[in-house]
Amino acid sequence: MKRRRFFQTAIAIPAGTALLAQQEPSPKPTQQPREMTPPAAPSMEYPKIDGSMPDQAAAPVLHFFSAAQFAALKHLSDMIMPATDKPGALDAQVPEFLDFLIGKSPADRQKVYTAGLDALNKLSMAKEKKPFAELDTAAAAALIDPAMKQPWNYVPPADPLAHFLQQAKADIRTATMNSREYAAAGAADAGGRGGRRQGGVGLYWYSLD
Repeated sequence: MKRRRFFQTAIAIPAGTALLAQQEPSPKPTQQPREMTPPAAPSMEYPKIDGSMPDQAAAPVLHFFSAAQFAALKHLSDMIMPATDKPGALDAQVPEFLDFLIGKSPADRQKVYTAGLDALNKLSMAKEKKPFAELDTAAAAALIDPAMKQPWNYVPPADPLAHFLQQAKADIRTATMNSREYAAAGAADAGGRGGRRQGGVGLYWYSLD
């Protein structure tokens, strides 16, 4: 009897092992995901920027003339083509246009302007003790009147100031009368029928914005 129980037990052991092997292992408990802390909302505070008035930052950017030369040219432009019922040279930004134009011109034309403006300021300092741009209209007119009255000739005057004034007068008048502002005023005077035109095409230059 004891041997029979032994063999029965020995036969049952492999069978029990096989049954255990066939059983699927119990799944390991899954780890719960960590709770993510949402990122902090970005700050809505914006940096404060101090503003400035347009007039404080609207100084013209010069490309060719010096500050003294440009100031003299600006005063001269206002005298030659002042604002009346139509825009003047300053309204059309002619000094700024000439600063660009002369800067791109041949060297001999550049010399006419620089030598003439320097001579104009030098004469003003000698007679009025101040630069030309600071003279009132009467004093400025008396200063340039002798040179302006020289008769026109195909040969430019030998005097640098007279040569410059003749050239500048023609350039300032042409630039003003062919500006967008002057053309718009002409169109308004004509009741909207069109400004100064030739061959159906507007002949004006755009001021330097």
